Amino acid sequence: MIFQSSSPASSSSSAYAPLLHSDPDSQDDIALLEHDVQSKERPSEEQRSVTRRLSPMVYWACALSLLCSAFNISLLGLNVLSPQASPSPSPPLEYGNSYVGLEAAVRDPSAPPLRPITTFPTGIAQVNESDPRAVYYDVHRWASTFGTVYPEDRRVLSSSTESTYIQFWAGDFGMERCALKLLLPGPSSESPHDVVLPTPDAALQIWHVDTSRGGGLDFHRLSWRSRPARGALLASWILRDNATLESEVFRCPSGSFQAFELGCAGKGCRVDFRQTPKRKDLGFWLVQRPSI
Repeated sequence: MIFQSSSPASSSSSAYAPLLHSDPDSQDDIALLEHDVQSKERPSEEQRSVTRRLSPMVYWACALSLLCSAFNISLLGLNVLSPQASPSPSPPLEYGNSYVGLEAAVRDPSAPPLRPITTFPTGIAQVNESDPRAVYYDVHRWASTFGTVYPEDRRVLSSSTESTYIQFWAGDFGMERCALKLLLPGPSSESPHDVVLPTPDAALQIWHVDTSRGGGLDFHRLSWRSRPARGALLASWILRDNATLESEVFRCPSGSFQAFELGCAGKGCRVDFRQTPKRKDLGFWLVQRPSI
């Protein structure tokens, strides 16, 4: 294979040729450069017309943005200075029915009747007329080596200025015939001051309390000022030692709270004791009986 080298003449003909003349002082090149500089410094007529059209738009845009900023600042000042009304709390939602369609089930007529259910209160708290804003929800506790212990005993206290609110949960299906039951033990030589009862001239009155909203009583906010209105009078009892008292039967729908107010009526009326789930002979209990 034979390679042919290019001659010096051909390489010089393809070399870069400058745009300007070899003479830097050429009058033609200087005139061309001055023309380019003047054309760049002087805007064209089209550029001047575009600038004239944009100038009012820029001014109006700046003015509009300043106006919007002033409006937002004024609104912010009004929100800060004006008193804000606290939003009203939404009512608590009702508990859903977990026994949907169970009423259509066929029950064996020969089946024995269901036994009554005795329910311990889910909450007990006091209100005091002499201290209308105070909340007396008793959740006493004590520390132990394995953590904090919350005892289940609750205080029942009623006097001329104090009332007790007590609440039960009736959640069983077909057990919607209820009665409020109070058990009082006889005098005990071991602890004679466990129970304080009123004089024979006074009576303990039990009033229904409306819990139709579904959430029941809020014991953490219950005070004399915020106490709910009384409903119908359920019972009025003269208390004595070693007694078992039971109210008339009332309807307690499945999945509902049943709340009551315990108030004193009469001179020298005072009821004071503590009840616990383990002691069945003292305290208020809700008795549920079958309704189907």
